[in-house]
Amino acid sequence: MIDGTIEALADQAIFATYNCFSWDVLSELSNSELIERIIISKQKNAQTLLIISNFNGFLEKESKKKEAYPQIAELFKYCSGKLNAAIWIEPNMNTAKLKLFPFIKEKIAKLIGFATMPVAGSGNESTNFKFFIPAKFPERANVRLCVMPIDLIKETKS
Repeated sequence: MIDGTIEALADQAIFATYNCFSWDVLSELSNSELIERIIISKQKNAQTLLIISNFNGFLEKESKKKEAYPQIAELFKYCSGKLNAAIWIEPNMNTAKLKLFPFIKEKIAKLIGFATMPVAGSGNESTNFKFFIPAKFPERANVRLCVMPIDLIKETKS
């Protein structure tokens, strides 16, 4: 699916690459390794789109979001730059919409110069779509997601 998207973007003269990494948000070592990979990638690609998901609800259900925040903030700082962004994707559930996303939005407000919430939209958008299940064609699965966009635009002083 990602390869098809990259090909479609290339047809429009938008050239993209992707890297997927497993990341332990509570581990400083794991965070450091991820940031190192991002720094290396940014040498070839100036713009970064960081996509984060927490589908198991770990941060909220296990009350780990305060413990994880320093690593998230550091990641946002290293990913910030000209025309960079992050997208946080969660299942469309009240846990994400009413607890996790407000916590992240509050913390982003403290990352002055590195991250901001986009002016347009609520910062808590949702979507609903269906896709065919390959092993059970023509059966479809329903997916409901909520998405929080984050601008990772590093402000520079002139």
